[in-house]
Amino acid sequence: MIWNNHLLLIFIFTSIISIYSDELSDLNKKFISTYDHARDYLISITNPLIICNGDNVIIIHRGKRYQEQVIPKLYHDLKSISHMPFKIYLTVMFNLGILSDDNYTELKQYLQDIRSIRNSIQFPTDIQQTQYDIIDLSIEYLETILKTKFIDQTQLNEFCQQARHLFSVNIDLAARAQLDMLDTKIRPWYEERFNDTERNRLKILIMGSKTARDGFIEKTYFYRLLGERQEGNHIIYVEDANNEQRALEILGVWVLDAKASASFFNGDSERLHRDTYFSMKYYILFYLSAVSVTIFGAASLIGFIYYLDQNKAKKRKVLQRAAVGKMAIGGPFSLITHEKKPVTDKDFHGQWILIYFGFTHCPDICPEELEKLAEVTELLHKQKSKQNYPFQPLFVSVDPERDTPELVSKYIKDYSPHFIGLTGTRDQVADMCKHYRVYFSQGPKVGDDYIVDHAIVMYLINPNGEFVDYYGRNKNAKEVAYAIEQHMNAFKESNK
Repeated sequence: MIWNNHLLLIFIFTSIISIYSDELSDLNKKFISTYDHARDYLISITNPLIICNGDNVIIIHRGKRYQEQVIPKLYHDLKSISHMPFKIYLTVMFNLGILSDDNYTELKQYLQDIRSIRNSIQFPTDIQQTQYDIIDLSIEYLETILKTKFIDQTQLNEFCQQARHLFSVNIDLAARAQLDMLDTKIRPWYEERFNDTERNRLKILIMGSKTARDGFIEKTYFYRLLGERQEGNHIIYVEDANNEQRALEILGVWVLDAKASASFFNGDSERLHRDTYFSMKYYILFYLSAVSVTIFGAASLIGFIYYLDQNKAKKRKVLQRAAVGKMAIGGPFSLITHEKKPVTDKDFHGQWILIYFGFTHCPDICPEELEKLAEVTELLHKQKSKQNYPFQPLFVSVDPERDTPELVSKYIKDYSPHFIGLTGTRDQVADMCKHYRVYFSQGPKVGDDYIVDHAIVMYLINPNGEFVDYYGRNKNAKEVAYAIEQHMNAFKESNK
């Protein structure tokens, strides 16, 4: 009897909760309906609006819709070439040892495909050789494993190491191709067609993909164009939208929440974005779906990085020789120092040299990299007593028309007294850049001024004049100095 009473009480209690829950749910549905109407209204009056989605941007301006292609064919072609060694790696990474019949057949067909492509590709002259280098590296490795029918760990590591620099060059070229076209299509809209009021109201909706938001080129470009430091005001990055309508709905949420938040929280337009369940829910959904979709790609990339970095110290002697023999980076050059002295590559034999290519009129990137180079130099000079060979940083101008020895001399003195600056004729500079696989091109002139686009890489050359390693913008001064010390120690051991 007591048990039955308990059951009755539980039934009554849950029934009351259910009634209240249903009433609250019905009440909240009215809020959701009102919210959706308000959101859709804000979407309809958001103008101008730029939507970045894949290869195109949609521009909605004064009631009209325009579409611009912002990713050129060159971008996709460069990626396709870069994917060749990556495809090979993904095929063999889990199949070390004897090559299976299925993998043999697959790789043999892929080798035929690559050979066919090599005879037909057409790229701009200044980047054609890099594409040949990637293809030839892939062909050579495939021929080796098909001949032996065996996947050797050391050979795979060497293959990855040789591909690393070529990957970086192509990534840089592809990014520049994308940025050039994006800027060509967007800047006229922003500076000429939008008036001041429209620029202040502009919303930019970036529809993301598998790429992490910090690696998304459009996001970085619009940050710089608008002078923004964070999302939410003009720029909104949407990670979980798979179509334009869904992206617009999330844009409406951002705009509506910002207006409501500013009213409820004393002008703090971001408070609701930080606190709302809505934003967190979609972030979690995106995170889980991204993990399930890209786990194989992530595992492959992690494995690829592992082969490049973890085995680097163990295989250093082999990799140094292989890098020189097959990657063919570096070579003879003949230039003039900032003191007007003719020099060649042979004048630097017996020294460790770290080379940076740039130009004295560079507004921001070159100064940042040269400050880093100066810090690397100071760090290594503190370890001078432990080194068998001196360390010499070099600045090579890719703007010989303007960068005279006098101007280069004045420029490098602002960074370090240890720098040697090099310049020369355009042919001399172009010849050295070709040897080092350094891309550079002169941008459009504005009066007498222009920018020179160039690869942002430091190259390490050992005392024998052999290329050893390179360092991009992702490495800070301490990391670069430490890596160079490791190469110096390995070189010392190998020459005992």
